[in-house]
Amino acid sequence: MQFKEIIGHKDIKEHLVRTVQENRVSHAQLFLGPEGSGSLALAYAYAQFLNCENRQLTDS
Repeated sequence: MQFKEIIGHKDIKEHLVRTVQENRVSHAQLFLGPEGSGSLALAYAYAQFLNCENRQLTDS
């Protein structure tokens, strides 16, 4: 899953991408929200973005 596939959460998505760009990724992340809020989708997209070997901004 990619960030562009997630509806809404623009500020959060930008923050997560920026932390990777600035090499300031925390050792732990907590994605918390009620069912259907998109927190699991954000966690999947973030994990995929972090583990991408040839990361591009368009991947987000």
